[in-house]
Amino acid sequence: MVGSFLTVHVVEARDLKPMDVDGTSDPYIVLEIENQRIETNYKKSTLSPVWNESFNFDISHGREPLVVTVWDKDTFGNDEFEGMCVIPLQ
Repeated sequence: MVGSFLTVHVVEARDLKPMDVDGTSDPYIVLEIENQRIETNYKKSTLSPVWNESFNFDISHGREPLVVTVWDKDTFGNDEFEGMCVIPLQ
C-alpha cells in the first residue's frame, strides 16, 4: 500500500434517518484517510441519495483506515451527524 493510491466510488445510500422537519434529509458523505478529507455533493430532500462520485487518495503508509461519515446539510446552524463507518485498508 505504501506509495499507492486509493480510489473510492460513492454510489448510494438507502433508508437514511429523517433529519429535517419535512421527514427527509439533505445528505452528503465525508471521506477521510491519512489527513486527506473529501466531501461528496449534498443531495436535497432524500433518504435514498445517489451520488455516483469517485475520489482518489494518495496513500503514503497504508496504516490508517478509511473513515466514511454521513452528514445532513443544514442551511442554518451546524450540519447534523447521521452515521459513520470505519474501513480498514488490508
